[in-house]
Amino acid sequence: MALQDPSIRVGKGATVASLGRVTVKRVDRAEVLRLLDDEHAQLVDVRSTEQYGRSHLPGATNLPLAHLGDDVDRLDPSRAVIVYDSDARSDLSARAGALLEELGVRTLYHYVTGLADWRAAGLPTEGRDGNVARAGTVARRDVPTARSMEPVGDVAARVGPYRAEAVVVVDADGVVLGLLPAGALDSRGAVVADLLEEAPPTVRADEPLHELAALMLKLDVMSVLVTDPDGRLLGLARRDDVERLEHHE
Repeated sequence: MALQDPSIRVGKGATVASLGRVTVKRVDRAEVLRLLDDEHAQLVDVRSTEQYGRSHLPGATNLPLAHLGDDVDRLDPSRAVIVYDSDARSDLSARAGALLEELGVRTLYHYVTGLADWRAAGLPTEGRDGNVARAGTVARRDVPTARSMEPVGDVAARVGPYRAEAVVVVDADGVVLGLLPAGALDSRGAVVADLLEEAPPTVRADEPLHELAALMLKLDVMSVLVTDPDGRLLGLARRDDVERLEHHE
C-alpha cells in the first residue's frame, strides 16, 4: 500500500506533529466524538488484551502493538482510524500510529490522552470494569450554578433564599470558578464575584469511590465537585451517596 499523503486535511481540534515522513494527527476528546459521529471513524485500542478486557472505549477494536502488523487487515480501509491507549504518558499509541501509517492507513488520528481522559470526563466504557462505581456514578447533575457577574439577588431568587449549600460559580463554558456560600445569598445587592470563594476541591469522574470517601474524610467535607479534565462541572458527589454505594460494592 502507498504511504499516507502528508498534505491530508486535518479537522478542527487536531494538530499535526511530524517525525520524518510520518505524520500524526493528534486529536482531543471533542474531536474524537465528532469523528465517531460524523465520519464513523474506527477506534483502535493498542494495549494488551488483558487491559482491553478490563476497560476500553465503546466499540473499540483491540489491536495490541505487538501483533499490529498481523492484525491490520481487521480494519476497514475506507474509514478513518483513531488509535489510543492508557494515557498521555504511554507511547504505545504513538508507535502504533507510526506503524499503521507505514502499513498504508491513509486517514489516521492519535487520541493522545486516551482512556484516562475519556473516563475522567465521565464518558461510558465497556469491559469488566465498566460497571465499577466511581465519582461520576454518584455525582448529582442538578447542581445550581451562577455566573460571576450575576447579581446575588437574581441567584437567590432562582435557588431559594434558604438554601443550605453553596452555589457553584461557572463561566460561559461551564468551567468551575469557585463557590458562592449559602450565607452570602442574603447580600442581594452584591455581585457574585465580590463574594466568590475560590479553588474548591474537585475530582475527576473516574475517581474510585474508596479514594473519594478518603478525600472527603481528610478534608472534612460533605460534598465534592466532579469536573472533567477541562474543569467543566459534571456534578456534585455527596458524602452520604459515596458511603452508601461504597458499602454496597
